[in-house]
Amino acid sequence: WSSGGKLKGPEMFQYLGIPEQEKLLAAVFIEYPEMRDDSRERKPGSLRNDRSDQWIREVTL
Repeated sequence: WSSGGKLKGPEMFQYLGIPEQEKLLAAVFIEYPEMRDDSRERKPGSLRNDRSDQWIREVTL
């Protein structure tokens, strides 16, 4: 997930169709293995090594 960087810029708001007067609190990035693009660089989160094994759970709808 992310809550800053390029997500706060007007270009991203326009791309996502978010009105200027609204705020984007965070975005969750989901990657499907069958659509993985190994040509793109992935950066691990800065808190990745500080979280417990219970930091995530899968929900099936």
